[in-house]
Amino acid sequence: MELAECIFHFNDKEALEDQSSDTANLVFNHFWDFLQNNALVLEFLPKVFGFFGDIHRVSFRPEYAAAVLYQNVDSLEVYVRTVGLDGWKMRIHASSHGRERYAVPNLEEPVIMDQGPLSIQLVQELGTALVESLRESERNNRGERRRKTNDNEGNQKTPSFLNEKLGQSIKNVVSKEEVECGEQSAYGGTTDVGMHTGAKKRNTAAPLVFSLASAVLRLAGRPQSEFKALMAIYLTSFLDELPKVTTYNARAMDRYIIVMREAKPYVEALENKVLQQKILQKMRTCHHALHYVPYGKPKAVLECCGVSTIRQVLGVMSAPEFPKVPLLPQMSDSNSRLQRSRSEAVKNLKWTSMNSKVFSGNLQEAWVQLHELNLSFWQTASSLNNHRTAENVTLLKKDLDRLSEIVKVTMAAADEGRYTMSVVIRSYELLAATICFCVAHREVEENHEWFSIYTPAFNPENLIHLVLDDKRAIDAAKQVRQFLRSRNKGDEVPFRNHKDTMRLAKLFTSGQSARSMKNKRIYQRFLSDSERMIDERWEEISERQAKLSKYDAKLRKAQKVLSSARQEAHDIRREISRWERYWEDSSWCEAQERVDEAEAVVDNLQLKIEKLEWKPDNLNFSLPEDSDAESLLFFMFMDSDMRHLIELAHRAECLLWRKETVPTMKKTGQSLLSWLGESDGLSEREISQGMIRLFCPSSRDVKVSTPGIRSYGRRTGVSFPRFQKFCLGWEGTSPFESRGQDIAQLFTEKFTPEWDSKPLHDFLVATSSPSRENIAPAQPEMKPNWLTREQYSGFASLRATGRTQIRSLLNVLFENLLPLGNTCVHTLIQQLAFQIGSHDWKTDLEPARNGLKAMEAFWHREMDQLRDAPKSYERLLLAGVISGFYGQFQEELEKVAVRSSEIFDDWASDISLATRSVEVIAKQARFHAFAVLCLASVKMTIQRRAWLLRLLIQYRDRLLLSQNAADHALEEAVMKVMGTKWLDIDPNRDSLLTALVQTVVGSAPSDLMWSELICTNGDRIACFEAVHDDRLFSINLQNGVVLVNGLTKSFLPQSITSNSLFQRHFGMTNPEVSIEGLHHYRTTHRMNGHFFYDFIIDAKDQLHIFEFDSRSGFDESERLELLDPANVPLQPHLVEQHSHWLNAQRRYLVLRERSFENHRISFAMQPGKLLLVPPSFQLASIEDIFQHEFRFDKVLSGSTPFVASLSETGFEETNFVMVTVDHSRAIKYSLLRYGLSFTQTVDGIRSDDFKGYTVTPEQQLSDTLPGFKTFLLLSNVEGEQMVIVPCGEVLQSGEIRNQGEWDANMKFHVFRVHRRFRYLQSSNTLGRLHLACLYASTGSFVPDRRTGKTGFAVAVELLRQCFQNFCFSNEELAKLRNLSGHSHHSCALRLLVWCIYRWSRSLQSPKLQQQEFFEFDKVASEEYLASSSGPYLTSVEEKSVFCYTKKTKDSIEQNSENVASLDESDVAQYLHKIETDELQPLLSCEERNCAAELPLNNLSTHP
Repeated sequence: MELAECIFHFNDKEALEDQSSDTANLVFNHFWDFLQNNALVLEFLPKVFGFFGDIHRVSFRPEYAAAVLYQNVDSLEVYVRTVGLDGWKMRIHASSHGRERYAVPNLEEPVIMDQGPLSIQLVQELGTALVESLRESERNNRGERRRKTNDNEGNQKTPSFLNEKLGQSIKNVVSKEEVECGEQSAYGGTTDVGMHTGAKKRNTAAPLVFSLASAVLRLAGRPQSEFKALMAIYLTSFLDELPKVTTYNARAMDRYIIVMREAKPYVEALENKVLQQKILQKMRTCHHALHYVPYGKPKAVLECCGVSTIRQVLGVMSAPEFPKVPLLPQMSDSNSRLQRSRSEAVKNLKWTSMNSKVFSGNLQEAWVQLHELNLSFWQTASSLNNHRTAENVTLLKKDLDRLSEIVKVTMAAADEGRYTMSVVIRSYELLAATICFCVAHREVEENHEWFSIYTPAFNPENLIHLVLDDKRAIDAAKQVRQFLRSRNKGDEVPFRNHKDTMRLAKLFTSGQSARSMKNKRIYQRFLSDSERMIDERWEEISERQAKLSKYDAKLRKAQKVLSSARQEAHDIRREISRWERYWEDSSWCEAQERVDEAEAVVDNLQLKIEKLEWKPDNLNFSLPEDSDAESLLFFMFMDSDMRHLIELAHRAECLLWRKETVPTMKKTGQSLLSWLGESDGLSEREISQGMIRLFCPSSRDVKVSTPGIRSYGRRTGVSFPRFQKFCLGWEGTSPFESRGQDIAQLFTEKFTPEWDSKPLHDFLVATSSPSRENIAPAQPEMKPNWLTREQYSGFASLRATGRTQIRSLLNVLFENLLPLGNTCVHTLIQQLAFQIGSHDWKTDLEPARNGLKAMEAFWHREMDQLRDAPKSYERLLLAGVISGFYGQFQEELEKVAVRSSEIFDDWASDISLATRSVEVIAKQARFHAFAVLCLASVKMTIQRRAWLLRLLIQYRDRLLLSQNAADHALEEAVMKVMGTKWLDIDPNRDSLLTALVQTVVGSAPSDLMWSELICTNGDRIACFEAVHDDRLFSINLQNGVVLVNGLTKSFLPQSITSNSLFQRHFGMTNPEVSIEGLHHYRTTHRMNGHFFYDFIIDAKDQLHIFEFDSRSGFDESERLELLDPANVPLQPHLVEQHSHWLNAQRRYLVLRERSFENHRISFAMQPGKLLLVPPSFQLASIEDIFQHEFRFDKVLSGSTPFVASLSETGFEETNFVMVTVDHSRAIKYSLLRYGLSFTQTVDGIRSDDFKGYTVTPEQQLSDTLPGFKTFLLLSNVEGEQMVIVPCGEVLQSGEIRNQGEWDANMKFHVFRVHRRFRYLQSSNTLGRLHLACLYASTGSFVPDRRTGKTGFAVAVELLRQCFQNFCFSNEELAKLRNLSGHSHHSCALRLLVWCIYRWSRSLQSPKLQQQEFFEFDKVASEEYLASSSGPYLTSVEEKSVFCYTKKTKDSIEQNSENVASLDESDVAQYLHKIETDELQPLLSCEERNCAAELPLNNLSTHP
């Protein structure tokens, strides 16, 4: 860092905060050399150096704002003083980083505190002692507790504190008699310069050196004028040491001005006029040199005119490089093609293992495994009452865990769609968990006969809420309920409450099982270990008590001896009391010796007794001592069968209440493991707990008070916990406490979001009653708009009991009381049909009743009407689903479901695909899916199996074309149905599979031989393949996927559609294609009327796209290949905006718009030329284009002087300038991002957008905006000039942030140069703000040559012209914010920015006002009041800023104290008064108009 940066507060850096002694020594050494060598000092102050020659040593302590000065007295002594900084005043520092307050001391009047003379030999020792004293103070710094009363001075960062420590150090190195320390209080007190005072860290290093010089001169009796002269010479000497400024640099030039401003007070106070004139002359010379610093390097003059110039330009330009012709893809042989087809088939078949025991997370696999697991659990339920069968509970739990993972995946899919009820899936999981619980319960009963007296923990009445759509599931639920009801023994239900669970533990302990006997042995071992520990402890206590008794007797005897010895000594002294020197008597001395010996014996005995008098540690045992404690071991050492039962009971109850609604267990006390860790007496550690945890009181809760060891008994300090203190709790959650939510609501399907509402949902949640059909609240005010009053009543009546649900449903159907096409009605009816209900388990489904027969008759009549009404597909779907479900109970209703499926199939077949519209294809896919859903509960025959597969394959084929999200939501419901259908098609397999493939691939042969695909681990995957003439046919019977050569029949594979080249030109289009070979596809129909496309993936996985014109056939000489943009060596706009089609044989390239649908040729290229095709020829053939190429402009590549100039100045990059030449050899420059163009002829470079203007050869503003180069200067024959400047953010360096994207919309400002005054003019507010940013960013303290003012003053004048009677736009506000970032060097500009922003905000509607992003800069206002240099605000502007009017700057300064106390709230209150018309506006309309019309130089501003 330069020395000047340690002394001056430069405006390109933050305010100095230097408190380094190294800096102080550096400045002092430089100052010392200055005194000896400076010519002005030697000439005008020749005696000064002599006064400084008496200095023996200086120790700088800038962190204390003081220095220790040692001055020579004679050859043996020095005089010690402390020189400190004082008289601090606050100033404001404005820099590029913002404004900040800083403090400066009074250099002319430092604090001088004398200590006195000192031997010169002790100086080094004193310095070391002072350092150690200060370090000790820093270590013992106690901050806020510094008080005189407690003798704590802390560590104060003041000169006075340093002087005090200096005095203490002097006292430590010399005696008080040898030195007399002077005392002198600090003048006006001294200031703490440490950070802990709350202020900024103060700059003390350099000021301390200057104050020391002032003190030396003052002690020598020299006048203060000599110090000022010395400072004037020293500070101005830095004008010679600063780096030379050869080209304009605002901040470097400001450094010279700042040095001169700092020296100015000292120069003005000089009494020697000769010296003053010399220094002033030096300052004038420096200022004059700064004024004429070149504004930048001179630019080369553009050669714009003349024939030779055109020739020279055309000589360096050439045509763009022709792209390389890519190699044609080579196709592999038949074996490799077949191998790659099989690899594609593996990826695209998306098969599912049909018998895997591991769940991979795939949704399709989830539906398959869900059905398989359900069947397994339902089979287990059928054998619950058969004691001959024994299931492995551990395996059942593993299957249940896998089922839970599957339920999570399927539930998420069901929530996204609306054709699968999520409560059905939840019911599957709860039923499976209940079955596992029953098996575990039966196992415990078989292992423990006494367990049969208890009622199972799971309540069978909770199963009435299950919603099941499969008769086998309903039968399984019946078996579970029968099993649980048969074991209902009363109110004693373990695991549901503490009492019954503890009773169960006692019974288990009293049994004779191996586990109970082992628990008894553990408890007996615990008791024996406890007694052993108590005995060992008592043996040690007894031994100590015996020793204490022995020592007590000895102590009593020794105390008697001590008492008699003391009495004897007392008597002897009383006899000789008249003799004053009794201690010289021999008898008294002998008696006193006996006393000392007795006391030593007593002390020794007391010490031994004290060592023995300790309280032994208490014994806290883990288990109670009574007989009930054995039952606690049941929870600590539990058999696997009991653990399984407890875990499954907890799990089933959690699933009943839903895991997210189960309350968390509130634990009290300690868990068992931590209890054992703190207690004693239990050596067994093989703990096998279940879900129930044993909670115990803390062993430290009860503090047993014990007597001294002398009173200890055998049981003193021994504690066993009470049995009643132990409590039970579930691990994690306690589902048996869940009572906050109705179970019926948890097992009720929600409506779709568009119809979901609480009144409608209440009907589904309403609890049924055996005496009434429905108790749902059908209140008129809750009726939705889409239901009539009669329909509303029917809607509410469907929540019937199990006895009458069919009757209620038939009543609604026959009376037509519900809109059956509404999804809410579908949900309601399915909830009615699938929910088990209470009492006799759907008695309406019995064959003796006629409810199902009536329903069959109704649906048959309904279908006769729906056959010709495809718009009523929702009614038909409801009929198929409900009939299929009830068909499990009566076969005739199955026929209704089959008939519904047939109608959907007929509707799909009747749809014509001639139009090939997406809507038509989506409708066909939807009908095929509905046909599959109608067969969900239908029994499969051979014919139905083939029919279902055909429907599935047709649905999958049409789904590939559909872009409807609802159709893809149906896919999840179709996959659920297929997950329940394992279709074994071994009989007639070949003919059936061939027929299925021919439904979607008409060209497939009829003699295919099929083979089944088996997974690598041996699992069946329901996939088959056949090979015929190098063509591979593959089919997946689980999801309906049919592949030819590993790909779908009619669409491009994802490897092509996801390719960046395809997406760039074809977007989301996926045309139907025919497979011409391995990875070779051709569109099956003409696109855009005449064109076919080939898509080929070569051996390197590169995509090639070819275009054929059907009018010329498939002639390869006319084939065009689409090139990758990365391989086209053209300018960015020619690459990014166009597609590039290459004819490799005829060697030409055409550039069209990116979309493949557009065939207009924008550019045509051959080796050596690139033609710009006009619109009239863009649809012509390529032959016509090249035949008339002499008419077209040719695009050139290379750099001309004009293009190089644009790139050098940063106005535009070379890649974004397109250069063309026409047949007349006129060169045209197109700045595509700006929308500007220029034409170069022999007369110069003229602008095509600004008529009459040409590019000025000398592109330089030599007398304004110094350092700014990003512009384009134009002029006309009349001498008028304009400057084109890009828009964008203006940076601190004066540059403009440029956008690098090729498609950026580059805007620009046009500034016209005033013909007379030569200043820059803008026609709009945004331009003036942009120009103000340029002046503020390039401005310095040196005035601009053209305007005669600083850049900040010009920015202020431009900003004044931005007052308008409407609020700023977003662009103007952004530019105002940009200007605010450049206003740190000018307080007036900073305040005016805030003023004009508040003015604009006051004109904005309160509803549209955004959050403020300008805050009032109070520091800037204080700087403005204290500043003596311009620019200044007008009186009206000052009124707006400071809320009062002052005519002159002097009157403002007189009231600076009041003004500086204003904060932003005062200003806001003033502006509120302006908005409410309590005060006049800032400027009237006339004043604003006059200000806008005045030229820039006529506005009143101080120079």
